[in-house]
Amino acid sequence: MAKYLYLFVFIILAFIAIGQQKMSIKGKVLENNNSPIPFVNVFLESTTIGTQTNQDGTFIIKNIPMGSYRLVASMIGYKSAIQNIEILDKSLEVQIFLEEDSKVLNEVFVVGSREKVWEKQFKEFESEFLGNDFNKKDVKILNKEVIDINYNNETGEFSAHANQPIVIENLKLGYKQTYVLDGFEKKLNRISYKGLSRYESIEAQNNKQKARWEENRIIAYKGSIRHFLKSLLNNRLKEEGFKAYFLNSDSTKSTNSPLYFDYNPQEIIKPTSIPNLYSLTILKPMVILYENEQLSAQFSEIKPLSEILISSEGNLLDPYSVEINGKMGEKRLANLLPLDFDLFEDNKITFPQNSPQLPQQIQAILEIPREKINIKGIQPYYLAGETIRLKTFVTESSLSQNTKENVPSQLSIPLYVEFIDLKEKKILNRFTLKLKDGKVDLAFPTSLELPSGNYQIRAYTNWMRNFSDNAFFKQDFTVFSQNFKREMPHVSSKSVFDTLIVHIEGGYLVDRLKSKVAIETLNNWGEKISVPFSLLNSHNDTLTNTQTDNEGMAVFDILPKGGEVYRINSGNKDFTLPSSRPKGTVLAVDHLSSNNLLSVFIQTNEISNDTITLLLTKDNHIVYLERFQNNKPTLLINIPKNILFGEINCYLIDKNGNQISERIIDVNPNEITIDLNKDKIVLTKPLSHFFNVDPLLKYSVEKGLNLRGQIVGLDGKENNKEFKLSMVLTNIRNDTTEQNTKPFFTKAKKQFVFQNIDFFGKMRATFIAPDNKVILDTLTATPPISTSKSTVNWSLLDKTESLAELENRKNRIILERIRKENTVLEEVVIQTKKSDPNAINGISPSILIGENRIINQPTMSNVLNTLILPRKNRFGPGLKVFIDNQELRQDEIDNIDLEINPSIVEKILIFEDAIPSNYGRATCAIVIKLRRGALRVNVKPNETFIVEGYFFN
Repeated sequence: MAKYLYLFVFIILAFIAIGQQKMSIKGKVLENNNSPIPFVNVFLESTTIGTQTNQDGTFIIKNIPMGSYRLVASMIGYKSAIQNIEILDKSLEVQIFLEEDSKVLNEVFVVGSREKVWEKQFKEFESEFLGNDFNKKDVKILNKEVIDINYNNETGEFSAHANQPIVIENLKLGYKQTYVLDGFEKKLNRISYKGLSRYESIEAQNNKQKARWEENRIIAYKGSIRHFLKSLLNNRLKEEGFKAYFLNSDSTKSTNSPLYFDYNPQEIIKPTSIPNLYSLTILKPMVILYENEQLSAQFSEIKPLSEILISSEGNLLDPYSVEINGKMGEKRLANLLPLDFDLFEDNKITFPQNSPQLPQQIQAILEIPREKINIKGIQPYYLAGETIRLKTFVTESSLSQNTKENVPSQLSIPLYVEFIDLKEKKILNRFTLKLKDGKVDLAFPTSLELPSGNYQIRAYTNWMRNFSDNAFFKQDFTVFSQNFKREMPHVSSKSVFDTLIVHIEGGYLVDRLKSKVAIETLNNWGEKISVPFSLLNSHNDTLTNTQTDNEGMAVFDILPKGGEVYRINSGNKDFTLPSSRPKGTVLAVDHLSSNNLLSVFIQTNEISNDTITLLLTKDNHIVYLERFQNNKPTLLINIPKNILFGEINCYLIDKNGNQISERIIDVNPNEITIDLNKDKIVLTKPLSHFFNVDPLLKYSVEKGLNLRGQIVGLDGKENNKEFKLSMVLTNIRNDTTEQNTKPFFTKAKKQFVFQNIDFFGKMRATFIAPDNKVILDTLTATPPISTSKSTVNWSLLDKTESLAELENRKNRIILERIRKENTVLEEVVIQTKKSDPNAINGISPSILIGENRIINQPTMSNVLNTLILPRKNRFGPGLKVFIDNQELRQDEIDNIDLEINPSIVEKILIFEDAIPSNYGRATCAIVIKLRRGALRVNVKPNETFIVEGYFFN
């Protein structure tokens, strides 16, 4: 028996815009072997608009409004094919390929012994699918045998599917409807179904039937969800018989709440970037009351479930974005109208078309608040041992905010400031500062031992780590060592070209797309220098032969070819430019050629039907945005300069919210002369990579300090039971019996975190974890350090007054350190007499530190560091430290961190010349004598740690 295959191609409308600019879709339906399929029904989903393919499989649908669609091809015996398309500024041509589906090629079986049971189940399905408010003779399914029903006799719940499109004859409204059922389910008294639908108008047999159909269509339309949404868009709720109220809770249906829509509908309805598509923002359930001359009051309720997008015709882009209850929710397929049915003569929406909403994924990125750090006070150079003093300001903004300026950050409280050795890529100091109203000061001394080199201050908050580190504050400077005179090159040393920095407009090169390149040339001291250079290709052909200016800058155009290697040559130095990408999109901006217009050029060798977004921002606030199809090799956008001023960031973004290119410009609409040097300088500014966002936002906003760690059993195995972990913070300067303690609690299993703790300096954290051990995370994971070539700029000292000033600064540092060291020795070191009664085994200590001098010290670690450091070089491994007669290990001496309160120490004895025999082979013994009866503790108990709080200036 021959099998007859019927093909249906569905296009799901994202919206309908009758009366707007119309386009067309041309296409062809093919099998995988490129054989055309004739006589295909091609139509716009849920409308009466359609056509049929010719013998060669081609079709054309005309008069289609601009917008987003889903192109679907469905055919018995073939798997459905779906394409997402957008029609923005021109007609579209598509191809559809279908793949055979062997599962549905078998003929439909005949219902036999289960016929009576199935008929009963079908009647229940038909009632739920089509509805009940009509004469059964008027609306019926013509091919009910294609429907299969899975029925649960115990619960009365069932599901249904169809192996062919369901054909419905609706003589109530005058339509024949073809419905491809994706799924139907009745569960817990809720009905849900989803599918693709096509309407065909039935020709009326007489004028009476035609009039009846027109009347029934009006009745079906009035009071529907579509009628309500279109009335809302056109600001005609009252005229169309609607009242709308927000609910205080899901169960309250009171009409005494304020009428929200007596206010401005534009507060909750916003145009999107797609013409004639609007976003409806409601956060609470809404009760809708509808009444007219023929009908008494009808109540319905809608609840938001996800983003609600509606067309200018009042159609929901996603029917599952809301839950509809009440009268509107009772409407079934027999009372649904095609999307192109319209009662309104006009279609005027009173929203400006020049302020579209961005796609959701891009809007979501823009709404994420950002922080910006500015630090003042950093000098061009320092001398090792000098104090660095900083004033820090942190501001907060998001591109979605309408504020005129950035405001002090209320997001983060901890701020991390790092002092970095760029040559060694090492963090020398890391400070945790407490922000108050976005401000904090910092002053810290540098080490006397610092070598001459380039260093950096880097600052960020934990929240900022979710984005590109280009947003961190970074400023480089030079530190000269105490031996700067000896290290400084001879005055006769020449300035020679040493470093080339390359900046590509938009960020990268793409094969056969012209790009602008700016270069900076620096000498061996890191200063900008003017040098002649040539641009060469792989064949050593000279493409450009010019010179950088006095600012060490030059700009040239390049048209890269695939596989070519391009080099900058100057004298005996060669620098290779970054390789070009085979595919991509290039952004170029011209803000100098015209006083009135800013011209944006977009080039691509990766043409597609996807959309791209051009976004311009100033100070993290949107000043312009527009969407385009990426279906042309070149695109020119002219933007009036009267909406732009100052430093503007230009972003090119793909449909998924990923940044394609970025460019910074400096616009002054009143400029008359062209300043090319200004454009060179702007080209060298670091790009923000604003859209480089960690999708998980794994770094949280910190409102205080956090202590993290792990919990393991006493046997070292993982702890699998949740229990209450307690922590007590105490001041390390005093005994816990002499101060008020502050307890903290959390529930923990394998890992724990105590959040939002607030304290300065060092404190003792004691953990109470019965039958478990606490391992505190003491290593901080910091962002990677990125550096360029680090050359010391000795030219900063090439003037006699600079050298003299640095020499004076050196002398001041030495005098200040001598004064401080003498004060320390005066406080903790007392020379003993030869007849000192503190002799051990007849040997007197060389030095005695008495109890009255120790108790005033902040920690024993501070005391011992003062005593150990000057003796390490003299005695090496022969230096031993004892608590009474317990010897510390060498690693404990190297990283001294004793959990002993100074108040329980009686005295410290230091033996240098003669060592008592009970201290072994020590060449120098430092002995800590505890007070009699004092509790003896371990050097490093597992449950007690010294923790760092905010840095106290």
